Amino acid sequence: MAYFEDLTPYCYSVGGAITKEFPGALNIGWLDREHPFSTSTESPDSQLLRRLLAHTALYVCMMRGYHRCHFCPGAPEDGARLSLRIGDHELSLDNGEVLVVGSDGQAFRAPVMLYHYITEHHYRPPEIFWEALRESVPSVGEQVEAMAYTRDPSARQERLAWAERLLQSVG
Repeated sequence: MAYFEDLTPYCYSVGGAITKEFPGALNIGWLDREHPFSTSTESPDSQLLRRLLAHTALYVCMMRGYHRCHFCPGAPEDGARLSLRIGDHELSLDNGEVLVVGSDGQAFRAPVMLYHYITEHHYRPPEIFWEALRESVPSVGEQVEAMAYTRDPSARQERLAWAERLLQSVG
């Protein structure tokens, strides 16, 4: 996976509807072993983590193949896929991006591994990202949704409903 410093202009998958809809997006959580990153021993607020999961459920920009966590023991050599089981759903954390848009319209794009990086490796995104996450509604935008789900429109509805249930569980 590519490394990008937090809060730099997003440029990993430039092109397509998402880039056009959110042209000023910033990078968050594109981590690499060779570059230090902010950490915290404090556990993030569980409500914010649930919000992040809701956004992760609506991943965008899948690529060919999948990424492994370069910080976990045995990875990437062991070949295990990274996922998280929530109830009867399994959420893949190894392919795609998370899109978070704050109330001011500022967009942030992160790898779907963001939740894993935060909970397992104590990565601490910048506060501006947490603020946007507090305000945001999980969505990938009307134009993007229409293009992304042309093959299976029911998949769009299922993912949106699951993201909504995750948000409702925040309380």
